[in-house]
Amino acid sequence: MDWSDSLNSSTVPSITSVSFPLRRAIPIRHDFKLFRLVLRYLYINEICFTTSSDEEADSDIPTTCNGEGIYNIASNLKIKLLEQKVLSFLGATCDLNNIVARTFSKFAATNPAVGKLYDAYFVRHWRELRKNKALIEKVFASANDPEEANRMNTKFRDMMCDLA
Repeated sequence: MDWSDSLNSSTVPSITSVSFPLRRAIPIRHDFKLFRLVLRYLYINEICFTTSSDEEADSDIPTTCNGEGIYNIASNLKIKLLEQKVLSFLGATCDLNNIVARTFSKFAATNPAVGKLYDAYFVRHWRELRKNKALIEKVFASANDPEEANRMNTKFRDMMCDLA
């Protein structure tokens, strides 16, 4: 007697009756390097923010200078603790040289918590900022299209009205 004779054909599933889960790729709309840092943060609960890309390679802890990119991912994945860490970093790194660009950026417009943080810094330091007209003009000249220029000008007018 052959070993296959001992098997009842009704107990052995046929290849057509077995269903396998479909594998599918889930597209990531974010920079994969940053997404990987967020995944590592979830795994080891550590992430380091820096203002210099030179420091990124020197650390054993996942490190990035792209706080806004990490904020986007944390916000989309609803990782509140990481969002707060990034907000703290972004607030600590605001200065007179970068706040105009940050305040009127698309990123600030699409992320209200960040926009509010940048706006508060901008308003607090308006007296010093208005002395550097070249910086303000440079930021406004960087608008890529008329709609973007209009958004920036409207925001600026609203902020100036609030200061008055």
